[in-house]
Amino acid sequence: MNPWFRIHQRDPEAPMRLYCLPYAGGSASLYRGWGAGLTGVAEVVAVQLPGRENRIGEPSVAAMPVLVDRLTRAMLAEPARPYALFGYSMGARVAHHAAHVLSAAGRPPERLFVAASPGPAAPPGPAAHHLSEPDLVAHLRRLGGTPDEVLDSAELRRLVLPAVRADLAVVETAAQPAGPPLSCPVHAFAGRTDPEASPDRMAAWGVETCGDFVLDTFDAGHFFIHADPAGLLARVRANLVPVAARPVAAPAAVAA
Repeated sequence: MNPWFRIHQRDPEAPMRLYCLPYAGGSASLYRGWGAGLTGVAEVVAVQLPGRENRIGEPSVAAMPVLVDRLTRAMLAEPARPYALFGYSMGARVAHHAAHVLSAAGRPPERLFVAASPGPAAPPGPAAHHLSEPDLVAHLRRLGGTPDEVLDSAELRRLVLPAVRADLAVVETAAQPAGPPLSCPVHAFAGRTDPEASPDRMAAWGVETCGDFVLDTFDAGHFFIHADPAGLLARVRANLVPVAARPVAAPAAVAA
């Protein structure tokens, strides 16, 4: 199995795949339960970035071009099959860049789902990847997604913070993807009280596609993937069901 991908529940007869990218410091385990919720619609492929879980021995990647090049090479090496992309927070920006690269290679996604990440055209917020450890910990506490037992432990911080810092650098130093907007529909999800990616800032994703754009909101903060996981998955499924039901010609294989 390619180290970039974890399939927690195989569904080879599903008509498409959903590649899922985590938030900063997150791992493929974030999507462990999604396969059961999308059975028969999409086989869920959780992306495992370097520097975490089974890839903890690999250095994290801190530059968007390097990360996207390595990820898309791995995706293009897979058998050609209709697919969609889902990215949460930092993962949304990586998924967006990957969608551009894959589209240019003749393998565009059917859908791009982006969650809890301001649109690339939105004014950038304060950078966090260069913060001191105490300030970075305070930033993570404010967002609310990292368990206190991790942030309170010096040993766990040594394991977790390098990946978090690298992931933040990926987003905060990235340029806009080259080329025209995507042709696929973009579906954005925002938490109404998210201090980082408010619905207004998420609306900026609308300029990133020539296709349909939908903005969905949750009565939650930045980590509604934890506050309402069933609700988020249900909305993703509802969006994918019509795509999975229609005949979609598999794209031609493209050499990596």
